[in-house]
Amino acid sequence: MFGFTRSTLYRRVSSGLLPPSVHFGGNMSRWISTEADAVFKAMASGKTEGEVKALVVGLIEQRETLH
Repeated sequence: MFGFTRSTLYRRVSSGLLPPSVHFGGNMSRWISTEADAVFKAMASGKTEGEVKALVVGLIEQRETLH
């Protein structure tokens, strides 16, 4: 889905440039495709790192409203 190496993927998550995956128990976790698409569109449109980080924060906050 991402095309990043595993270490790059987790480095981007820890730096706030990608939202973290959602854990479903055990060893199972997945990324929400709409969140990933939003981040990739932001990157492709030339958004700055700061803008992408702000987007990621907003996406994570939106998860709270899904309950």
